[in-house]
Amino acid sequence: MGKKKGSKKGGKKKGSGKKKEGSAGTVVRAGPTQLELTLRLELQTLEQQLQNAKRDTEDARMQNEYLHEEVERTQQQNHEYEAYIEKKSDHEKGLVDAMTDDHARQLEAIESDRTHLHLETESIKKDLRDKISVREEELSKTLNEIDNMADIQKKRDDQQSEISRLEAEIEMRQRQHFEELQGLKSNFLSDKLEFQDNAHVQVTTLSEQAEQEAVSCLMKHAQEIKTENKNLRTRLLALMSSNKQMGKQETDIDNQNAELRRQLELNSQLIKIGNLKLGNSNLTTTST
Repeated sequence: MGKKKGSKKGGKKKGSGKKKEGSAGTVVRAGPTQLELTLRLELQTLEQQLQNAKRDTEDARMQNEYLHEEVERTQQQNHEYEAYIEKKSDHEKGLVDAMTDDHARQLEAIESDRTHLHLETESIKKDLRDKISVREEELSKTLNEIDNMADIQKKRDDQQSEISRLEAEIEMRQRQHFEELQGLKSNFLSDKLEFQDNAHVQVTTLSEQAEQEAVSCLMKHAQEIKTENKNLRTRLLALMSSNKQMGKQETDIDNQNAELRRQLELNSQLIKIGNLKLGNSNLTTTST
């Protein structure tokens, strides 16, 4: 039954086609539909988009290759720069280490010089202190001697006053002796004239006795004056010798004072020089 239906349908189509061709005489083609036009337009748009996408892809690929090359070149430059920096760092580190060692040696030398200079300065200070102590003792002794010079000068003035008094006393004694001699002569002449009035013999006797007594008295008095003058002269010579010795002591003390002043001035200069050396050493150490 199925076969019969199919054969009938096929027979109908074939018969109808033949009937069309027989009726028109020519083949008539239908125009593009709206759907086809729309699809063609969409296809052109897609093709255009595809071309644009290919072009963009090619640009992106070329830019990507350029970026890859730029990255590789940058990495290469970075490697070279890192190697240069590492080499330079090693060189700088070597220089720093060398300078550090050099500075350490210089500091050790400076510290050694500073220690040596400190010891030398301390030794100089000790010597100066010892010298100053000795000079101070000498100065104290000299000042005591200078203080004693006031007593010596007073004693010298007293001795000079004593010498002046003794000289005045000697002059007075000589004047008294001369006056006494004149008085004795005058008395002798008076007695002689008086006795001459009484008796020539008695006058002669008394004259002789008076002359003898006068001569004896004069000789005795002269001897006493000579002795006293000798004693006074001895005392005067002793005082003059003492004054001369004190003058020499005063001259010696003045010379010692001048020498001490010179030594003190020299010590002061030495102390200033020692302080200056110490100041320069501290300044050099501080600046270092």
